[in-house]
Amino acid sequence: MFKKFLAILFLVFLVPLGVAQAKPVSVVQESINIPSSYEDANLSIKYPRLLNPKGLPGIIAINTHILNDVMSVANKFPKDVAANDRYVLDINYEVSFNDGDNLSIIRDSYRNYKGAAHPSSSKLGLNFNVKSGNFIPFTAVISGPTGPRFSVNGINQMLAASPPGRQNAFYKDFKGLKDYPTNYYIAANKNIHLVFQQYEIAPYAVGIIDIDTNIKF
Repeated sequence: MFKKFLAILFLVFLVPLGVAQAKPVSVVQESINIPSSYEDANLSIKYPRLLNPKGLPGIIAINTHILNDVMSVANKFPKDVAANDRYVLDINYEVSFNDGDNLSIIRDSYRNYKGAAHPSSSKLGLNFNVKSGNFIPFTAVISGPTGPRFSVNGINQMLAASPPGRQNAFYKDFKGLKDYPTNYYIAANKNIHLVFQQYEIAPYAVGIIDIDTNIKF
């Protein structure tokens, strides 16, 4: 019986232990809404706050970056309203990817004011390493394991195959990218998305262009 126990114990120690995976960072949603004395002016910001019971420096750095951006917009708002009494600005930060090691946040903004020909929108990917709190630039993506699957020519082919590309909706003088783009985010399924703003490579009517590369982060 004792020999059988030793044999089982031996087998247990032979089984390789799995590497513990990081848990997604806990996130709560915060919001700021600043009405103005002007009837048609308003600022609305929704942003994530990462919970950090252990005081991890990376999470502190990410929270600080987001809050600094939020407060910069909020502090500037009264001046913007004073310059234009019908100024509306909505900003929404959405966590699109969160595996505990890396965090991707989409910053959507909508802006409109009196006298504007039309509202304007933007979409920005903010990508962080959770441990360090540092940004993950697209240059780091293409220099990493995923990099060989990316090329400027390949991205141009993705653009050509996108709905605006098939509809010949890009600027007539746009002949394709000459260098790697910089604006990207990671979706929940780990796919890397490339984002091009209004007016960047196509007229306003085309809107923001979001390319799902189908390449995993």
